[in-house]
Amino acid sequence: MSRRTGFLLAGFIFIAGGFLFVRTRFDYIHGYPVPCLAGTLMIILGIAEVLYAVMMKGDNRLTICATCRDVFETLKVPDRKCPKCGADLEPLKGFYDRHPELRGDTEPRGRKQDP
Repeated sequence: MSRRTGFLLAGFIFIAGGFLFVRTRFDYIHGYPVPCLAGTLMIILGIAEVLYAVMMKGDNRLTICATCRDVFETLKVPDRKCPKCGADLEPLKGFYDRHPELRGDTEPRGRKQDP
């Protein structure tokens, strides 16, 4: 499950739970008193999570290795080093603008074709 999906799911669960508190006016859960404001706060928290998930930017989540040109998700490589060659990873967005010399090169470095 992606991070965005997790926030959306949690947000909708909080919104539904908040409406349950508001509509049924639960005052006690398992013998413990629950303030009437709890439902409203759950709805507000759920809306905030859904808005956060919708506004998350997904295009900056990919990185590329300048040496072997393999693409990785940022969340799967937290140290920002290529798992294959150990070189630093760069954001994929704008990579060829920063490295125009690699634009026409379709063969990854380190892999040569046989004649």
